[in-house]
Amino acid sequence: MEEEFLEEKEIQTGHEKKKGIIHLSVSKFIMILLVTVLGSVGVTCAAMIASAQLQTHMLSSTSNLPPKLIEGLSKSYTLLKNAYMGDLDDQKLIDGALSGFVSGAEDTYTTYLNEKEFSALMQATDSTLEGIGVEVEQVGEYIRVVSPYGESPAAKAGLQTNDLFVEVNGENIVGKSISEVVTLIRGKKGTSVTLKMKRGNSEYTVSVVRDKISLTTVKHELDKTNQNVGIVRISSFAKTTYDELVEAVKDLRTKGVTSFVIDVRSNPGGLLDSVQKIVNMFVEPNKVIFEMENKAEGIQKVFSSESLGSFKVTEPITILIDKGSASASEIFAGALSDLGRAKLVGETSFGKGTAQTVQQLSAETGIKITYSKWLTPNGTWVHKTGIKPDYEVALPEYSKLSFINPDDVHQSGESSDSVLNIQKLLRALDYGAHLTGTYDDETVQAVKQFQKSAQLEETGVVSGDTTRALLKTLREKIIQNDTQLQKAVELLNEK
Repeated sequence: MEEEFLEEKEIQTGHEKKKGIIHLSVSKFIMILLVTVLGSVGVTCAAMIASAQLQTHMLSSTSNLPPKLIEGLSKSYTLLKNAYMGDLDDQKLIDGALSGFVSGAEDTYTTYLNEKEFSALMQATDSTLEGIGVEVEQVGEYIRVVSPYGESPAAKAGLQTNDLFVEVNGENIVGKSISEVVTLIRGKKGTSVTLKMKRGNSEYTVSVVRDKISLTTVKHELDKTNQNVGIVRISSFAKTTYDELVEAVKDLRTKGVTSFVIDVRSNPGGLLDSVQKIVNMFVEPNKVIFEMENKAEGIQKVFSSESLGSFKVTEPITILIDKGSASASEIFAGALSDLGRAKLVGETSFGKGTAQTVQQLSAETGIKITYSKWLTPNGTWVHKTGIKPDYEVALPEYSKLSFINPDDVHQSGESSDSVLNIQKLLRALDYGAHLTGTYDDETVQAVKQFQKSAQLEETGVVSGDTTRALLKTLREKIIQNDTQLQKAVELLNEK
């Protein structure tokens, strides 16, 4: 049985099983049920990944094993069994040997999966979509947030791209594998998980209640300043996204829309089949939309085609990207940018240009291998560099403020980075407070003013309902002052 994984950043809103091949992504997990792996075919097509040539190439004869490897393993095993003073577990020795062997590739995404890790991966394909809804990746000893998923519990709790996991339910997880952390975080709807996160030089703790994650991947609305512009937000490239996008475009057209902003910010990726069909929607047939390159097949060009769908969007478009736009999102943005179909607005994208495959070594173990890379139509490899927008536009500074845990109590006399963060938040909402880092009388009065406007008890203390109201009001202000969206609409107004 082989399991083929594409890019770590792909989202899979369900699971597909085809003749024993499970398509999902590995090293970056969407924390849905199992902090579910929402990966799937990602950015290669199944035919390309599962081709006989590629399988033959990867599963060729083992007769070429270096004699030094066989001799070294044999002698090491014998010495340990005969001389080591303690008890030894053969399976742990095997896991350690294989893990060390694979680490010699010196690639973060090429790893050995022991029984526990492999089991967690298999469970992910059968899990329902429940959890906290955030995609993560392993960076050194840390598990890092790539992007919260849509309106997920993680997003509502304030987790942001590049936050690092420090503890899960009081257990230090620094140095643990991504599969181990996923196992700790997963759980049923309604249950909670307490996370200690690191953002920059400060840490915060938050309790997140797991929930079902919406499978709706496309939302649309009329722009508030120009009713001729339709705003379409794609949260992931899933199995249903093409049909959802078709319906969204049709609905907006009935309302008089003549141009579109396609928003793929914080979209960590998705199914290749989906993004391929969606790119095809915006371009003419027989255009190269991306390339795949691997040892077995060299460079393979992927073209737009009438067979991918007849629905077309010919209206002017702009595309919004940010540091949370990854993988399939980068295929989408890169293709339409290279082909001259759209201008990109926002921030440089994440930069993930490799693909992984998982091969099963035994009934309980496997190995994840980086086997391919993808390139934009112009042959650009975006790995680790991302795609730079045509118009780089930053969001207001207050959009980057740290999350405040509603369970924490902040009151008069406290001096901390958390207080400084609260003061910045109050000032962003036009409640006067000097940035001293000390919860002084001025801060107490500013909090009371906010509580009065929010019809809350005027205690001057930031906790519970007051914290939640502050965060909700800040989110609303960020949406109202979306400078990136404003620029994207402005460009369409010029056409």
